[in-house]
Amino acid sequence: MEEPQNLPSGNKWLKGLSLIFLLLFGIFWSLGTFFFWVLGGLSVIFALLALSSSGIKFPSFDPFSQTTNPYPPKGSGTSVRTPWNPLRVILIVMGAVLVISILINLFSNSDQAPVEDTSDSNQSEPEQDGDATPLVDKGNVFFNQSQYDSALRYYGMALKVDPSDQYAQYNRALVFFMTKDYRMSIGMIKKCLREHPDYNEAWWLLGDGYYSTNKYDSAAASLERAYNNEFKDPSFLQLLGDVYQAQSNNSKATELYKKVVEQDTTKLEVYQKLIALDPDNADFYRSKVKSLSSK
Repeated sequence: MEEPQNLPSGNKWLKGLSLIFLLLFGIFWSLGTFFFWVLGGLSVIFALLALSSSGIKFPSFDPFSQTTNPYPPKGSGTSVRTPWNPLRVILIVMGAVLVISILINLFSNSDQAPVEDTSDSNQSEPEQDGDATPLVDKGNVFFNQSQYDSALRYYGMALKVDPSDQYAQYNRALVFFMTKDYRMSIGMIKKCLREHPDYNEAWWLLGDGYYSTNKYDSAAASLERAYNNEFKDPSFLQLLGDVYQAQSNNSKATELYKKVVEQDTTKLEVYQKLIALDPDNADFYRSKVKSLSSK
C-alpha cells in the first residue's frame, strides 16, 4: 500500500486574512462594538477556505435522501440529487448573517436621533446667591441663536435666583414677543414695569406689543412714558412715529420721523414716509431715497 502523500499547504493569503481578521475580532470585542461579529465571521470564512484549499475534504450529506443508491432507476424521470456541502452552507449562512448585521447597524444609526448636549440642563441649579447675571447671559446666548426654548429655561432659572431681576423679566417677555405670543409678552412686561417703572426698554417692548395687536392708544401711552424719560433711540422713535401715523396724527408722526433721520440717515423707509407727510421737502427726501436705493 502506498503511503499517503502530504496534503498541499493551504493558500497563504487565505491563512493570512484569517489571522488578520481574528486579531481584529479580538480588538473590536474589547471595544464592545458590533463589528466584532463581522470580523469574527470573516475570520471563520477565510479559515474554512484555507482548509478547503489545502486539500481537506469536508463530508457532504443529503438530509432528504431516503435511499443509499445515489442513482435513480432508468426511466424514472428524476434527476440525480446533489448532496449538500457543509462548507458551502456555512459560507452562505455566515454571509447572510454579516449582511443582515451590517444593514441593521446602518439603519439603526441613521434612525437614531442625535444626542442633545444636556450637560447644562443636568447640572444642579445654582445656589441662591442673588446673582442671576450668569444665567441671564447664558439665556442671551441661546436667544441670539434663536433657541428660544433654551433661552426661556435659563431666564426662568435666573428668576428663581432673583425674582425681581429686570433683565430676566424683560428678556423672557421678549422671547414671547419674538414668537408672536403678544398676550404672554404684554402680561410679563407689565409685571416687570410694576417693579421697575423707569425701565425704558420695557416701555418700548410694551408699546410694541400693543402696536402689534392694533391697540394704538395703549401703544402711544406706553411709548410716551419712555419718550418723556428722554429715551431717544432711533428705532424707538420710528415706532412711536408709526403709532402716531396709525392714529392719523400726522404732525406728530412727521416730527418723530425727522428726529429719526437726524440720528440715522440710512432709514430708507422713513424718508419714503416723509415724502407724503412733508411735501415741502419732498424733493430732498426723494433724493435721499434715490441715493439709498442705488447702494
